[in-house]
Amino acid sequence: MDGLSAAASGIAVISLAIQLVDSIREIKRFLRSVSEAPKELTRLLDLLDHLELILENTGQLIQMQQKLGGELNVHLCVSVEKAMKTCETKLLKLDGVVKITKKASGADTRAARSFAAFRQGCKKRDIEEFEEQLHDSLSLLNLAISMSLV
Repeated sequence: MDGLSAAASGIAVISLAIQLVDSIREIKRFLRSVSEAPKELTRLLDLLDHLELILENTGQLIQMQQKLGGELNVHLCVSVEKAMKTCETKLLKLDGVVKITKKASGADTRAARSFAAFRQGCKKRDIEEFEEQLHDSLSLLNLAISMSLV
């Protein structure tokens, strides 16, 4: 049963990593289209880039470990998955603001790409708060992954 639990945990982590990477790419696509983007958005994009890379690498490492027949530690997979779910919660908040902004200004209009339109959906402090929360989630994920390597 432990082998099955480990395999299921590994698959859950891989699946969640794929979903989160897709969400990150969608958010980044929109944020990069925002004209007149301030430094807060640039920092947020950098964090999203880091999170995307970490999630991709995590999924690849677990897949490689499964292919090589290595045993996955169920408890550590659960820990990594929980940290990823924390990241998911933060991404869902940011994705909600992006969707509201797109809807309010029309996805293909120039207004949708202006920072003014994005600001209607969230204030500078909101952007900084997203950045802080995402940074904390990223640190938690890094810790969980590091612990799984020990």
